[in-house]
Amino acid sequence: MDKRRRNGLIGFFLLLIVFGTHTVSVYADNESRGSVNTVAPGTEALVQKGLTIAEIDRELARLKNEEATLTGQMSSNEQLIAAQDKLVEAKRQQAGRVLRSYYMGERDSLWLLLLSVDSFQNAIRTFEYLDMIITSDKRKLTAFRTARTELQNRQNELNATRSKLQQAQTDYLAQRDRLIRLQDELDAQLAGNEEAKAVMQRIQEVTVTWQQKGIPLFRTYFQALAETMKSLPELAAKAAPDGRIRLSFDGLNAIFTLSDSDLNDFLRSKNELFRDLTFRFVQDGLQAGGKRDDLELNMEGVYVWNEEKRLIEFQVKKLTFNGLDLPDTTIRDLEKQVDLSLNPRAFHALFIPTQIKQEEGKLTIRLKINF
Repeated sequence: MDKRRRNGLIGFFLLLIVFGTHTVSVYADNESRGSVNTVAPGTEALVQKGLTIAEIDRELARLKNEEATLTGQMSSNEQLIAAQDKLVEAKRQQAGRVLRSYYMGERDSLWLLLLSVDSFQNAIRTFEYLDMIITSDKRKLTAFRTARTELQNRQNELNATRSKLQQAQTDYLAQRDRLIRLQDELDAQLAGNEEAKAVMQRIQEVTVTWQQKGIPLFRTYFQALAETMKSLPELAAKAAPDGRIRLSFDGLNAIFTLSDSDLNDFLRSKNELFRDLTFRFVQDGLQAGGKRDDLELNMEGVYVWNEEKRLIEFQVKKLTFNGLDLPDTTIRDLEKQVDLSLNPRAFHALFIPTQIKQEEGKLTIRLKINF
């Protein structure tokens, strides 16, 4: 670990130990937060920064683990490539001998045997013998091509893993610098601050609550949402309670319309967990929010068409926990763990979207048949 980062973290967590308590408190709103651990309104930004520091440090640990995993994969691939390279060389030599025998005319004399047979029975036996030779030659040439293709695939995997490793290392350095900068800012803002003790205690409470309760709860909701949304095309075949048709056709085109109430009723009918959340379509996005026990969750995102993956992706733009914004590293981590995308082929195997529109109260997906 970088010495400056290590020292900064040690200082940060020493403050937590000195000023903190072992009691985990969760606050659903500003009034209840202040009733247990009073901090000046302006210091809430410091609490926000403290949570961000803790989450970035968690991201650094994740990136370190990813780097170790990728390094191991590269080592394994390099060993497999070395073994495959030897196999390719052996198959190349076998294939070379086959091709050379044809080029030098060594196989021509075998076909002349058919002209020297003195009976039909001998002709059959000779032909079978020639067929065995030709089949063996084909097998050797095919084995060479297969081994060479496998070698190329291994090399491609190695290059892809190397690129991922380089990206992980780049991300690590960027997040480490970001962490150091935020720590310096927090240290400077806490220096001489009369509320330092209360702020550090609040940071500890929020961080522990988020890591012990918030992360599992967000992950539970995300996983439930991903699983339930796979069944969303069921609504396409049904009319809304008010008689409105959700999926209409116009020649080779179709329009799927989903209202706020459609989505909320559908989700709650599939999983009781969603009774704690309310989803709402807004201009160019989707919002969700609610409370469970003493935890308050909010999410904002948008559905977009990914041409390369041929999927309607949901991109999370903002997550808040008990009124505090979670950093982009947390959002990306949850998105990697859970896929919230929609497959347009679930509506119909030949459909692809031409427009995805989110506005106040509804989602509209225009589709066309793609031959």
